[in-house]
Amino acid sequence: VDMTSASYNYAVDKVNYSRNIGGVHFVFLTIWPDSLQRIWMEQDLAMVGSAMPVIIFAHDPPEGDAKHFTNPVAPCSINAKDRFENLVAEKYKEPITAIESGSVPTVMEQRGFVAFLKKHPNIRAYFHGHSNYNEFYEYKGPDNDVDLPTFRADSPMKGKLSSKDETALSFQLISLDTVTGTMTVRECLWNSNPTEPSAAIVFGATKTLQLQ
Repeated sequence: VDMTSASYNYAVDKVNYSRNIGGVHFVFLTIWPDSLQRIWMEQDLAMVGSAMPVIIFAHDPPEGDAKHFTNPVAPCSINAKDRFENLVAEKYKEPITAIESGSVPTVMEQRGFVAFLKKHPNIRAYFHGHSNYNEFYEYKGPDNDVDLPTFRADSPMKGKLSSKDETALSFQLISLDTVTGTMTVRECLWNSNPTEPSAAIVFGATKTLQLQ
């Protein structure tokens, strides 16, 4: 369906996309795999075999970002007092006292996502940005009961480190080996020598996962 800026409705018209590449199912989400996104993901994953590796790409890290959830305080609006941005359809579930105290945990929200991960053990990795710098780490969940390889990507516009040091700016190169069933992610520092635009890319951190 063709849409224009006038007909597009962010609350309804979520941009989710998936594609199989080299025997791996890649899922691209709008912001974070909240309860509404997980409904779409259930339908999407039902079309692929349980043995096919799945990799998620989202904006927010696996912990989510409390301010991105929908304001739970009626009338659930975007306002300076509550400071929610209503980017994620799911309403923030933590006690209101947590909001008032300035503490913004996402424990309840994460537990919903962790339950989804346990249901779909073929989800093998998660890529995200939001707070942007290169990082390879393991997401353990709020109860330390899950182990999801996670990759944080840098940004040329708002890199936490590279905004102050352009030589730290990087992107990630993902290589799939369909013979061994592995995925290798490499940090590519493409501006390590700003005075030499033709200088070769410098590879930084590298991580290889067994997907199958």
